[in-house]
Amino acid sequence: MRQTLEATRRTILTKFDGHCLRDDIRHFLVIPDSCGIVEGLSLGADLELTNTGFPVTKPLFRRPEDLLEIRDISTQPAAREMLGFIRNCPADRDVMLCVEAPYSVLSSAADQTLLYTWLVRYPGLIHSALNAITDGLAGYVGNALSNGARVISIADPYARPDVIGAARYIEYAARYQHRLLKLLANKNSGIIHLCPHCSLRLEAYGYVTTRKNTFDIRPYYEALLETGTGEVAFVGHQCVHTPKTDSIYELKLSDY
Repeated sequence: MRQTLEATRRTILTKFDGHCLRDDIRHFLVIPDSCGIVEGLSLGADLELTNTGFPVTKPLFRRPEDLLEIRDISTQPAAREMLGFIRNCPADRDVMLCVEAPYSVLSSAADQTLLYTWLVRYPGLIHSALNAITDGLAGYVGNALSNGARVISIADPYARPDVIGAARYIEYAARYQHRLLKLLANKNSGIIHLCPHCSLRLEAYGYVTTRKNTFDIRPYYEALLETGTGEVAFVGHQCVHTPKTDSIYELKLSDY
């Protein structure tokens, strides 16, 4: 299962055929098919298949001191190969790169039971790890935009206030979602789309404000692509795979 498929295949660095790219029927060429794969591999984690054939990251961090050894995601082979794939995508296709936010990247590479304990006992180590992951993600996403990705879709599936509590969600998830967005705001252009579970909470906690733009109903991807005006645009409050819409919610980052 550790073989790398030949470069001519329609896939990025993969140990599992069929899980690194899909043709989305709603216009975008969406990569990778399983979010978090590139980030996990870049941190040094290995992958395994679930009983249903779905690839997941094996726990990498098993000791709190492991959190001081975070690799720069943007410089690792998995990230570089993904960038090469984006560069070689057909010119008539709009690429959407899916990435996980910092807390989920850390969570997917750590033993969950241990991580919940570390959030309480070792906050300094957790913040150190999340800062390093955020910096690496900003470099990776910025490079993806420079290499032709039209949209970056960001989600944070492991970050749930009902599991870790609202206070720790703000400290370890929302704070680093916002920091990542602030770093990406300095890029030249691109569309950053946040999962509504992220954007609605960021608004509720004061990290962003929103502006609703309304228009005649149209495919969501068309409205999304029209949002970019030569600079980085942040969009949220609706699923990126919404079929049609009559509005787009642009996000403005607060000065935290």
